[in-house]
Amino acid sequence: MKLNSKGIIILVILLIIEVITINGMWLPTLTPAIIPLTGLSAAITYITLWLVWPIIGGIIMAAIIPRILGPIFLRIKGWIWRDYENAYVDLPPLELTQARVFKRALYITLLTMGILSIMIYIIPPQLLLPPLMTPDIFNMAFVSSIAGFLVPIAVAMWSVSWSYHDASLVHYKLPDHDKNELYEVEPIHLRYDSFLKGYAGFSSIIFLINLFIVNFFDESQLMAIIVLYVFMHMSLLTIPAIYVHSRMNHMWLRKNLPKARRFTKSDVRILDD
Repeated sequence: MKLNSKGIIILVILLIIEVITINGMWLPTLTPAIIPLTGLSAAITYITLWLVWPIIGGIIMAAIIPRILGPIFLRIKGWIWRDYENAYVDLPPLELTQARVFKRALYITLLTMGILSIMIYIIPPQLLLPPLMTPDIFNMAFVSSIAGFLVPIAVAMWSVSWSYHDASLVHYKLPDHDKNELYEVEPIHLRYDSFLKGYAGFSSIIFLINLFIVNFFDESQLMAIIVLYVFMHMSLLTIPAIYVHSRMNHMWLRKNLPKARRFTKSDVRILDD
């Protein structure tokens, strides 16, 4: 990944904000109190869920899950879209640009937010909060703990799409000569992405609306802002997993697939009038 001067300045600013926020808001919550769910001190529990697990778990998921879910989705896709044939285009590995890192981190964050919008109503807040802390579902410590646990899961789900993209997999549908139908050629990762983007986009919007409505009526708008910061923090922690995934070889997904030729304008007979 290449970092220009602008990118370095942005990262430094984000790190400064991170240090100030953690020192002013997060560290005071790291009390010796025992967290009911883990049976460990708040300090150990929160450091694990807010920092260690998102980074280490994300790297592990990005390295392992594509090997498991990658072939499974291709098989499921083959059952549902039987008229499509799989192939690959011989393209060089994608460069991990700053824009691509930002885009992937954003999608991970939205999916995490979407899953969290359900989990906060399933897991009782008092299980992840010190006994004397108010058990609010939008409590920063509670939201951070659930989000930190979910980040590697979101990384795992998105890493499958990244692998398809990096391996340049496509599928196509060619109609019979006697049928009046359009042919279709599409990167496979777009079909996979449609499910994740649809869920992540809709559920994250619902979560944000709910967050601000609840905190508006409770007159605690600052808590809503702090909760949003939690997701910015988590997005930064996804960068190691994104980088590790980009350094892996995903060409194994091309095994037993035919090589497709890249289209040009002459191939599809585009007329420039």
